[in-house]
Amino acid sequence: MTATTSLKACVIDDDNVYVFGMKKLLQLGNLSNNIVEFYSGLEAITYFRDTTNHEELPDVIFLDINMPGMNGWEFLDAYSALSFKKNIPIYMVSSSINEEDKMRARSFDVIKEYITKPVTLAELKEIFSMQSPN
Repeated sequence: MTATTSLKACVIDDDNVYVFGMKKLLQLGNLSNNIVEFYSGLEAITYFRDTTNHEELPDVIFLDINMPGMNGWEFLDAYSALSFKKNIPIYMVSSSINEEDKMRARSFDVIKEYITKPVTLAELKEIFSMQSPN
């Protein structure tokens, strides 16, 4: 296993097909074989709030905006109040091309970049090339 495939990725999105596709891209691109998935912001924030999970935190998070229950913005508000031993970059991934969404995403310190769906393998390779396993 290479250093890249040992990175842990987290995908937070309510679209089962998108999550399946992201997992396949990450695996087929040899970017990550360790992927945790959540289908709502609430499910994800529950995981991150549970301190028993803090030894197994992901190295990178891919977050959707529009999800039922707790959306991406609400997740970010709750996530920003938490503290971890490592800095986890979050990439907001959305089908929205609205400039207001992009500007709002940039207002969060934890957001590394805003990416418009569909995510490409080239984009993922660039993201993972900047990460290092913790």
